[in-house]
Amino acid sequence: MSCPHQTILFNVDKSLKTNEESLIGVTAVVVGLNESKDLALCLPNLENFVKLIYVDLGSADDSLDVAEKFADETLILGPVPTVEEVHHKIMPTLIDTWVLIMDPDEVIDPSLKEYLKTNLHILKDPHLGAIYAPCRYYFRSKPLKGTPWGGLNERLILAQTSRFTFSERIHQGRQLIPGFNEFRIPHTQDLVVHHYWMKSWSQLINKHKRYLEKEGRTRFDSGERTSLRIIFIHPLKEFYISYIIHSGFRDGVTGLLLSGFWSWYQTSAQIRLWKFQKQVG
Repeated sequence: MSCPHQTILFNVDKSLKTNEESLIGVTAVVVGLNESKDLALCLPNLENFVKLIYVDLGSADDSLDVAEKFADETLILGPVPTVEEVHHKIMPTLIDTWVLIMDPDEVIDPSLKEYLKTNLHILKDPHLGAIYAPCRYYFRSKPLKGTPWGGLNERLILAQTSRFTFSERIHQGRQLIPGFNEFRIPHTQDLVVHHYWMKSWSQLINKHKRYLEKEGRTRFDSGERTSLRIIFIHPLKEFYISYIIHSGFRDGVTGLLLSGFWSWYQTSAQIRLWKFQKQVG
């Protein structure tokens, strides 16, 4: 186990990778913690496609053993609460490079992978800074139809490091630099990133408890302000947004419970913001 924030670099021999097999000029970055089973599905999908960097946050399982079979470089960082903080540390070292951003629990559909390779020429556009792809969320291996996570969402998949900023702000850390353009891949059933998001309710709760620690400052720094009145009406408002507006009812009991979770999290984040407002005066 490494000390906090100590960095160790392993170089893995990938001499068999050829330019014809890889997405030239692109580096993939995957950050994980105790996710060896997910990595066994995610990383082979990226091998021989891009230069692959895996960042481990101190896993106690065999994540490193799995990663070193596929990654070109493996980094070990000490405990870091959020992936935004990891990207804030790692991305400045990748100068003027296109970066493909993946989570261990994500898999690029073969159709999307082929689409990216076929349209590689768009990365040469000097005004392009980001590419967004459709994303489908799964809860306990089932695709979500409703809630804010359901249906076809959209997520950043490729960013040019000199045209994009990666801050430590939770859920808001990725920003295109003004003056550069973004490209959105068409929303179809196949051109998609499959995000096997949460395996259990305990994983969902524990992960978002870590996020909550950062929400007060992040929302305050982004210009958001709250009040006791807003906090009071927030639970019903957010539940209505998730269950009715975003059709959480389409997922049955799971949609009902996820809508309740959404309401709890958003209200808790408002309380954190209110406390932070009082603290800074």
